[in-house]
Amino acid sequence: MKKISNILLIITILSFTVGGMTSAQTEDEAITIARQFLQSLVDEDFDSAVAMFDDAMLAALPREVAEETWATLISQVGEYQGELGVSVQEMQGLQVITIITQFEALALDAIIAINADGTIGGLNFVPNYNPPQPEGDETVSELPDYVNTDSFIEMEVVVGAGGEWELPGTLTIPVGDGPFPAIVIVHGSGPADRNLTTGPNAPYRDLAHGLASNGIAVLRYDKRTFVYGEQMLEITNVTVEHETIDDALLAVALLRNTDGIDDGNVYVLGHSLGGYVLPRIGVSDTEIAGLIVAAGSNRQLADMMLEQTEYLINLDGEVSDEEAAANDTHSPGCGSGTCAHSR
Repeated sequence: MKKISNILLIITILSFTVGGMTSAQTEDEAITIARQFLQSLVDEDFDSAVAMFDDAMLAALPREVAEETWATLISQVGEYQGELGVSVQEMQGLQVITIITQFEALALDAIIAINADGTIGGLNFVPNYNPPQPEGDETVSELPDYVNTDSFIEMEVVVGAGGEWELPGTLTIPVGDGPFPAIVIVHGSGPADRNLTTGPNAPYRDLAHGLASNGIAVLRYDKRTFVYGEQMLEITNVTVEHETIDDALLAVALLRNTDGIDDGNVYVLGHSLGGYVLPRIGVSDTEIAGLIVAAGSNRQLADMMLEQTEYLINLDGEVSDEEAAANDTHSPGCGSGTCAHSR
């Protein structure tokens, strides 16, 4: 899993260039086109891949950039393993195909928009942290030794109930009368479920169970981009408020109005991106008892992405021509592809 931390870099350069034509493709036809395009990338037949682009996509992602981008993606998530599922949505006159793809280190949603004439008008790769699993496959780890399941109960809740973006969640609350102090867990970047399920690991679940075993209630919930990924694509300018902050504030409000919770003792734990935006959450709700930063940062996101890229491509002690070219693409002024640490 060491190579997935910079997958956001791929997402930023594969953006939608949505057209306005009415769809003329059936769902099956659109799926066939999307699969053909994906297979061209897998086969490294980039001439065939970019030949399927419309003019706007070709300008945004010419052949050389497409090849460099694919090489960077493979360096982060490993070789392509196969398809796990597919879905279709019509959006802004395009057929938007989501193919759940399994790579060595991670599952990705390959989101491919098909124009009415069969050309590709949009492309994105998004991490899928909870892909479909074969029936009977045990994917979640056993509970840690520090968890005492007799010391707490769990109940299903809805964050933002009655609003546009209702999110299912789980409240883990200690056994007893209370009132109990409580923590809201706020996700990092990318779509993720309430447990941050990654392969067999469920770190948010483990954290919630461990804290509840020690008398602290915990609310965790499915992230908006996990529940409403396709709808989020329709928002022209997605902000951290849309992705993270608004829902965190609604989760705090839910805890304050829950029986058994000490409404003056509600904390927010922000992980990664969640920790990065904690100050904005705190400013928006000054009644929050405290803010807990878990692997957050106080540096510019672009600087961190470039630093992570340099670190990843140097893990094996060698920087290939493809890796150097990809790093140059995202490091203006860095001719050698080795100056991501320069400030």
